[in-house]
Amino acid sequence: MSRYVDVLPDPGRALSQLFTYLVPEGLRSAISPGAQVLVPFGSRSVIGVVAGWREASEREDLKEIEAVLEEAPALGEEALPLARWISDWYVCALGEALRAFLPQGMSYRIGRRFQRTGKPLPEDLRQRADVGRVLRHLETVEGEVSLAALRRLLPAPQLSRALQLLKSHGLLSERAFLLRPQTRPRRVTVLAPAVSEEEINRYCEARARAAPARVAALRAAAAKPGLTPGKLAAAAGVSPAAVRALVREACSPLL
Repeated sequence: MSRYVDVLPDPGRALSQLFTYLVPEGLRSAISPGAQVLVPFGSRSVIGVVAGWREASEREDLKEIEAVLEEAPALGEEALPLARWISDWYVCALGEALRAFLPQGMSYRIGRRFQRTGKPLPEDLRQRADVGRVLRHLETVEGEVSLAALRRLLPAPQLSRALQLLKSHGLLSERAFLLRPQTRPRRVTVLAPAVSEEEINRYCEARARAAPARVAALRAAAAKPGLTPGKLAAAAGVSPAAVRALVREACSPLL
């Protein structure tokens, strides 16, 4: 199996260029075209879509794939070829064409956890206060420590330098993963008559001339209860203001 893959970083953005990454041996069996992976891109890590395997690479300074994001759904086998066809036919970026195949309304957040390895601390790092503070915290905690917890120890620039030094010396292992999208319950208002058919008819007869729009809205609500105010206005052929006026009037007995 090849050691290299082509990846489209940050899928959904208007990017067309594929970037080649080195696949660590431990991840090769978990990667396939369409898989979503975490890759270094510039100064940050982003989610990318594996576009396919590459047999060889002329570059020797390739960056490694950081993780396979099993929590993120892989794209179907037909997605990449079809996205390429859309990109060619409509002369648009491959990333733009891939938007149609990505879950809508999902914003993935990347979480990171760190753990101390058993490697001894080199002499040149012993005098660094930032490195020492991070290591002392890691040694007092059993298992992995979240990035959020480490951020309470040092300002962001100092923490970033300390973590980079520890990782480059093999003193720290890092695991990236997806945080579940945060969702909030959405409240939707729907309308339905709370009176009998007889009372509805009595109201409509009495208000037919003075408030024809409200009468139309009430009859539409009776015919199809459970519509939102906007859909009720559209069904009745009246303005949203007429529906709001009917709701205000309904706070007291109709007749």
